Amino acid sequence: MGDLESLQKHGKKMMIQDVSQMIKSTIPQTGSHFLRIDALDELEGVTRLELLKALQADFGGTRISLTGRTHISPDVSRILQIDPADAIEITPNPVDLRAYLSHKIQLD
Repeated sequence: MGDLESLQKHGKKMMIQDVSQMIKSTIPQTGSHFLRIDALDELEGVTRLELLKALQADFGGTRISLTGRTHISPDVSRILQIDPADAIEITPNPVDLRAYLSHKIQLD
């Protein structure tokens, strides 16, 4: 993914089509594939929708794992045509959260 790193260093943005082409060029044409996209919710709304549409069109036979906050779930379900039951919601344990925050406060 050297091309992506080069663009990031120069502050340039890639178009969704460019990202899709780059991904396609790195995966084998045969066999099983798994694509993971983390923090999908951090993309701007329009860009996120474009990416989801590209995933549906270009990677329909690929197993895809997406992570993001729950507010993007309706878009993901609608565009990728998946049942919301296929989503797993992860919530932090309040005890762990308190311990983490206490630790960070002590370090500060």
